[in-house]
Amino acid sequence: MKKIISALLGAVSLLVAASCDKSEIHHKGEYEDVFIYLGLGYNNLSPSLMDDYIEMQEGIMPGKSRDEAFLVYMHNTKTYGDYHTDTPAYLIQVYRESGQTRLDTLKTYKAEASASHYISAQASSVKNVLLDVQELFPSRHYGMMFSSHGTGWLPEGYLTKPRVSDLSLTDENGVAFPATKSVGAQSIGQGNNMTTYEIDIMDLADAIPFKMDYIIFDACLMGCVEVAWQLKDKCDMLLFSPAEILTQGFKYSTLSWNLFSAERPDLKAVANDYFDTINSQSGYSQSATVTLLDCRELYAVADSFRAICSSHESYLSTSLRNTVQPYFYDSKRYFYDLRDYAKVMGASEDEMKNLNEALED
Repeated sequence: MKKIISALLGAVSLLVAASCDKSEIHHKGEYEDVFIYLGLGYNNLSPSLMDDYIEMQEGIMPGKSRDEAFLVYMHNTKTYGDYHTDTPAYLIQVYRESGQTRLDTLKTYKAEASASHYISAQASSVKNVLLDVQELFPSRHYGMMFSSHGTGWLPEGYLTKPRVSDLSLTDENGVAFPATKSVGAQSIGQGNNMTTYEIDIMDLADAIPFKMDYIIFDACLMGCVEVAWQLKDKCDMLLFSPAEILTQGFKYSTLSWNLFSAERPDLKAVANDYFDTINSQSGYSQSATVTLLDCRELYAVADSFRAICSSHESYLSTSLRNTVQPYFYDSKRYFYDLRDYAKVMGASEDEMKNLNEALED
């Protein structure tokens, strides 16, 4: 019921966003901080992302006269499970005026005449949105949050059977795991005639047209060294999870406060709010891990791990790798703990010390 109500409220919000009070004094010139949320919800996460969109409006937003901006890009299905009906995406500014949260639709993204659907889950769409943001809000600092499905470093289409309709599984006792944000991005069609679109991490990196201060991934399995290395030249900081993320996602009601209340965005507070919220739950819903990484320190990690691989290369092809701690409950070992991998390879005490120092710095 909550999801249905939220979806309806979200639809109303999008309509209201088209009419804003033009009496507000707009900031002129270069901005100091601009945040862009990319919600790719044309999939089974559509109700959850709409819930997040409603929740983030509870936060204290910057006014239009300030040199800060909170922007939202949203693309959702018309109704839950409807992957056939084409829907547009919206770029929206969320701001505060007279003590109330206001919405202003800045741009609507629609399918080209030759296409049946607008596809947000492709690198060119992401690039176009970010270029629009850069044109409308030239800024000294940018930050981005990406919320959708996530498949880490796996190439586009590598998982041939993405779970698009029901992400909940059960344990050996039949107890259901909570739904998570894993595998797939945008599926179009109906019945057995479905086409799935994904963004390869290399294409995503190429699509980002300017350097950002940080990128936050509210998406499964993105917290791996391969993703970090691919994005190291696109942002200074990464906030992501090496494991799966429940569909409720991050804590959005405090997001704007954590990003704009201090001199600089407080990413540790964003991480702590997410972890503490999930940790307060019970059962399988008490499942969260999160990592804040400084991309500028990745070269030290690469050097230390390269030394381990050079000394213990023979172990890479042995069955010992099956004992490495994985990050995926679906019996696949595509994602792993880097420290544990080094230990299983037989890294010496000094080699582990160097790796640990690189990871902790």
